Amino acid sequence: RAHSQPPRTGLSLPTPEDTERSMDSLVPREGADGQAPRMTGSRLRAKTENPSKPRTTLPEDAREGLRSLNLERVHINYKGMGGFERFYESSEWKNVGKHHFMTEQLIAVPGTLRPPISEEARQENMKEEQAQQTVGKVPTWLAAAPGPEGQLLRRGLLNGVTIVFFTPGYEGKRFIYEHAKSLGVASVIIDGPGSWAEALVEEKVIKKFIAIDMDRDAEAVYQDALKVMQELSDDPIVSRPAGICTFCELSVPIVARLANELGLPGSPAEAIDIARNKHKTRQAMKDAGLPTVANTLIRKTADLAEGIATVGFPSVLKPISGAASLGVKKVHSEEELYQAFQHVKDEMESTVVSSGALIKTTKSMEKLDEQGNPTADLQLPEKNLECHFMLEEYLDGPEVDVDVVMSEGESQYCEVVDNGPTVEPYFNETWGLCPSMLDQSAQKELEMVAIASLKSCGFTSGVFHVELKYTSRGPRLIEINARMGG
Repeated sequence: RAHSQPPRTGLSLPTPEDTERSMDSLVPREGADGQAPRMTGSRLRAKTENPSKPRTTLPEDAREGLRSLNLERVHINYKGMGGFERFYESSEWKNVGKHHFMTEQLIAVPGTLRPPISEEARQENMKEEQAQQTVGKVPTWLAAAPGPEGQLLRRGLLNGVTIVFFTPGYEGKRFIYEHAKSLGVASVIIDGPGSWAEALVEEKVIKKFIAIDMDRDAEAVYQDALKVMQELSDDPIVSRPAGICTFCELSVPIVARLANELGLPGSPAEAIDIARNKHKTRQAMKDAGLPTVANTLIRKTADLAEGIATVGFPSVLKPISGAASLGVKKVHSEEELYQAFQHVKDEMESTVVSSGALIKTTKSMEKLDEQGNPTADLQLPEKNLECHFMLEEYLDGPEVDVDVVMSEGESQYCEVVDNGPTVEPYFNETWGLCPSMLDQSAQKELEMVAIASLKSCGFTSGVFHVELKYTSRGPRLIEINARMGG
């Protein structure tokens, strides 16, 4: 289990000499068989503050569009009913473009993105890049060693290292970049012009902000991002990137391809594509002999009859590449299914994305300025993509999240988090509880299925947020998110 703790107040960054001494002190910890010692772990949790932007009031037709797609993410918890207002504050309506790459990734994965490179090419790229990086020369078991010396080593390895963050997410994720700074990371953020993250340079939270046009198809955005990352090696402000990551679900396929092409640590893009496609995830689990659920791919209305015969009712209709429970609905009858399919399909194909937030467009919806006042009419997408769905059986039982950290093919950290009962038929989340109150045997089963599902998709390392239910038949997967939760 990976050991991770927040930095202590007043703790200074280690010098190169400190790092060298910590490496020397850790070397004898290697076992007689040459294997790394087993690690134990603790959990790092961070909280975000509400964005400081003024409260925004949306036109009523805009609110209605959001309701129809379940985009008012109302969290029924101790904070009351104000959760969706924070969503509005953080969504940056003024930055909505006509054809943001995330819109494409929401509807279809991999969309316009090129096929993943072969595993042989990925491994060769990683081998070449590791020869150029100091971090790559440190054995994995040593870099992951527990205890104060291991923590000192990791801080030393991170100090001054350039890490690229592709799309920063909404402003509530600012804490990520502040924490990276506290670890000595030289952060570079790639996002569209006018992003809230641009101000982090002046605030000295990040070293560099690079603006590229995000209002294009995913392949064009990928090509530009690849070019600017290659140019960072000669940048006078930062050094050669040692890693790239994202905290936005819809950016994960591009980031995986960038990491694979540049030889940086990351999951195979092929595994990412399987996880982002819920139907392919089910097939991968079935091929691996894992428990799965009855399901059918729905491309058009004519496919619904087969879905009814295969799955029955009650069932759940969901986009195969959606996010944030967008377009997910429980149905109880044939009539309700046909109505839901056409409605959700139309809604999905007229949805756009702003700063990682999903919004429904209406012709009368207006842009808002920084004070929340209407400006020009919102630009609608220039083209729509065809959205495919999956009909699957409804799962009973409590829902959980299982957060997993994998390294070299094995889980190093795994934690079950209880979810409160979701609000049906759209499955709005209500509350979460950690540690889980399920008995240990149930938690162990959930952990085993979560880890096995990741392996079935081809993952060997990374941070994952896996959603499951503990049904009357045992654990069943809902979906895999190849990123941290949140």
